[in-house]
Amino acid sequence: MTVLVVTNMFPTAEDPSFGCFVKSQIESLQKKGVSFDLVFANGRASRLNYLRGAWQVFWKSLHTQYDLVHAHYGLSGVLARCQTRSPVVITFCGSDVMDRVQGRISRLISHFVDLSIVQSKALGQALGRKDYRIINNGLDLSLFQPMDHLQSKKDLGFSSNTHYILFAGDPARQEKRFDLAQQTYQIVCRLLDIPVELIVLHGQSQKEVPLYMNACDVLLLTSDWEGSPNVVKEAMACNMP
Repeated sequence: MTVLVVTNMFPTAEDPSFGCFVKSQIESLQKKGVSFDLVFANGRASRLNYLRGAWQVFWKSLHTQYDLVHAHYGLSGVLARCQTRSPVVITFCGSDVMDRVQGRISRLISHFVDLSIVQSKALGQALGRKDYRIINNGLDLSLFQPMDHLQSKKDLGFSSNTHYILFAGDPARQEKRFDLAQQTYQIVCRLLDIPVELIVLHGQSQKEVPLYMNACDVLLLTSDWEGSPNVVKEAMACNMP
């Protein structure tokens, strides 16, 4: 089976955690014998990359008969539909459906693909379709697992006497609500007479995340919306509250 993956999220040297779940899915399915080509339209670097991505999808589909084109994120689905030779599946992630502007694009493109995958029933309802499927992103339990708490603190240079709150996300993304995390942290500092510190986990590689989760004491998620947040599952796999 040969699949063309179209995505606007994929790890880069500048942000090795960006879209790491897409990379993990590809690698896990490659072990099952699935072949992949990739079109990464890095819209964060330049909006023109979406145009380049659309051309790449069209060009690749002329030279390869793909069994499936799998788009990650609603905007990527628009690019995936720039060819008609292969069926298209879109995995919607959260913001692409819940955001006011991108949600309109996602709802529109969902009518022109063969299957819509969502992360939760709420996302499926927001998408406005009845024929969606709920398929969550997987988790590498060989990577995310409990480790010694004090040793993890030591490895990161954390104080053994300080309690750490972990905020895992990009503070610049408004829907992640880092402002609420900061307010929560300030309340905790006022109420508890113990040393507490807020740690922001952003930009680290996926392999580094389990160490932070085992070193910190609690995960704090304050997002306005999430699809089915992998970070919560990863924390649970590490026995992190």
